[in-house]
Amino acid sequence: MGTRRAAKANAEVQEEQKCAETETKRLFDLLSKKLDTMNAHQERRHGEICEKIEALERSTSKLTSDIGSLKESCSKLEDELAGVKSTVENKADKSKVLELERSIIDLQNRSRRNNVIIWNIPEGSEEGMRMTDFIQHLFNDHMKLEEAEAIEIMRAHRTPSTRNTDLSKSRPIHVYLLRYTDRQFILTNAAKSLKDNPYKGSKLYISDDVTREIREQRKLLKEEHLKILREREDVEFAHVAWSIPARIIYKLKDQSAVKVIQK
Repeated sequence: MGTRRAAKANAEVQEEQKCAETETKRLFDLLSKKLDTMNAHQERRHGEICEKIEALERSTSKLTSDIGSLKESCSKLEDELAGVKSTVENKADKSKVLELERSIIDLQNRSRRNNVIIWNIPEGSEEGMRMTDFIQHLFNDHMKLEEAEAIEIMRAHRTPSTRNTDLSKSRPIHVYLLRYTDRQFILTNAAKSLKDNPYKGSKLYISDDVTREIREQRKLLKEEHLKILREREDVEFAHVAWSIPARIIYKLKDQSAVKVIQK
């Protein structure tokens, strides 16, 4: 009788041990699967991060290369222009030199026909993004331009720094657009979209991309004529136009046709 009880107790102990071993194995297998899943997820995330870093490095390298090429092209253009001016000044009279300079300025402005410049965006606002993506975000989310998604931006960059540049000031961003109609759409809607709509505390301004000579002509027109015109009671409106050459367009209240003052 005692032997049977002992055998039964022993069998129960063995059964409990077997159950414990089975449960332990099940938990171990479950833990192993979770660890395998976590490892696989970490490896995948690591791979994705590495790919993004490599893409960023490639993008940075290309941007550096593009800026270097742009600087080199500008330097060559300046050297060629200086050489042409020197040669022409020695062989032609002043009127022909001025005519050549006007032609060069005209060609430069024509090459920028589709471009706009965005002023006063704080430095570093585009950090972590491609400049083209940042500009698209500005048009879509900040300015809320209708059909902004249809605007095709070829490239964009800040004005390269020079040793004389005041780095405490925000460098303007040059935006190269695929179509002239996109440029006109942006300029037409910029003032309304940016009025009372600062970006990170800065009042933004968008202009066309023209040479320094045209900007100076517009500045002179504004100083010499615009304020006087706007103070006249018989003038309905007056503004400096986005045009080449520089012009002020204004309209008298008692006349239907607009008038032009041009440099």
